[in-house]
Amino acid sequence: MGASAIALPRTWLVGAGLLFALAVVVRVHNAFAYDIDMGFDAPQNWEYVEILRETGRLPHPETSWSTGHPPFFYAAVAGMAALAGVDDKPTIVIGTRLANVALSLLVVVLLGLEIRRRDPARPRRALIAVGLALALPVQIMMTTMFSEELLTASLITLVLLGIGRAVDRSDEALGRVALLGLLAGLAWLTKLTGVLVIAVGGLAFLWKAVRGGAWRSLVVFAGTAGLAGGWFTLRSWWLYGYLYPHGLPAHQVMFEMPPGSRSLFDYLYVPFSVFWNPNPLAPDLLHSVWGTTYASIWFDAHAHFLPTTGVAAVASLLLLLGSIPTAAFLVGFVRRLREAAFGGGSPSTALLVGYAGVVLAGYVAFTWRNPWFVTVKGSFLLSLLLPYAWWTSDTLDRWFAKGKAVRALLGTLLCVLFLLVHFVFAYDVWFEKNEFPGLQWNEAQAP
Repeated sequence: MGASAIALPRTWLVGAGLLFALAVVVRVHNAFAYDIDMGFDAPQNWEYVEILRETGRLPHPETSWSTGHPPFFYAAVAGMAALAGVDDKPTIVIGTRLANVALSLLVVVLLGLEIRRRDPARPRRALIAVGLALALPVQIMMTTMFSEELLTASLITLVLLGIGRAVDRSDEALGRVALLGLLAGLAWLTKLTGVLVIAVGGLAFLWKAVRGGAWRSLVVFAGTAGLAGGWFTLRSWWLYGYLYPHGLPAHQVMFEMPPGSRSLFDYLYVPFSVFWNPNPLAPDLLHSVWGTTYASIWFDAHAHFLPTTGVAAVASLLLLLGSIPTAAFLVGFVRRLREAAFGGGSPSTALLVGYAGVVLAGYVAFTWRNPWFVTVKGSFLLSLLLPYAWWTSDTLDRWFAKGKAVRALLGTLLCVLFLLVHFVFAYDVWFEKNEFPGLQWNEAQAP
């Protein structure tokens, strides 16, 4: 591993184990407690699964709200239910949530182990990374959602971990490269976002091939990913005349939502009011893409999980505490961007910088083309989990090393953040949600 590994004190490991156990308990509790018809597009996603279960065929994209999506998540749910011999909706939905929990926890553990392997002289950093990944409210909420978001993000994170290893090695087994291509293709077959990791991963293998002649890795990765994920996009183009549907009749209701248009100002303006009124329909946030995104990462801005009343104080506290890892991420991003630009970093550094860049650019393009408040969601950035945990843990560990006082203050604030997130987002434990999920946008007055 390069530098010799340094062991952590046993008390640190026990404390980390207890926090990890809390994270597991909260997620498993939510899988059973959250209503099976709640969450982002849950009824519509279930309808897609039902069509596959009943007909065994892919539906026309215009059949319903979700049927224009790539099919892997829905087909996997239908297939696993058939293999298990399960027919009832509650069991299938809860089983899917538990699979989400298991997959997301596996990804977080592998992420921590990879940081520990690459940076053995700073064992605290690996624990920070795992804690940061687990303490994201948006990640906790998405483990309960009956949707493809978490599966896509998990597959992409696994691919990035694998490619990061591959491009830093002098050689790589083609079997492992093919597996990475398969996972990347399945990410594309789950959500269009997956094509971004194929593009960035392909460029990483191309860079390696140009420098070292490992052209077979590039061919195997791109070929496997294309075969696994590209057929559905080509099928849509052949049958319906478009690579990806947009503005289908089933989605017409969104066209009436505010704000209805975007300007450059929407991507530059972040109001301080986000810390005390994280409502995407508020005049300040309605025209702040990054303000709403921040509110939906560190709080339930779209009100699918928490009630809309009685949570103002805890929302402000979460958003204020969340600014610490957010600031550390931005510092780490800028540092790695400089390294990649001036040749001071490893190939895997350039990989993560490139991926973060294309995801953020894609998010800007998506929210520009779909200028409605419901499309501004932190869940669309979940595939940035690896660069977030990687760079933020590095920055925070550097801050921890500045002295006992700084270490005590930062450690206390981060522990409070972790505990508060898990108590607040343990569904119906602290706050009860008795209202219809989501914001009543048609009752709001758009400016």
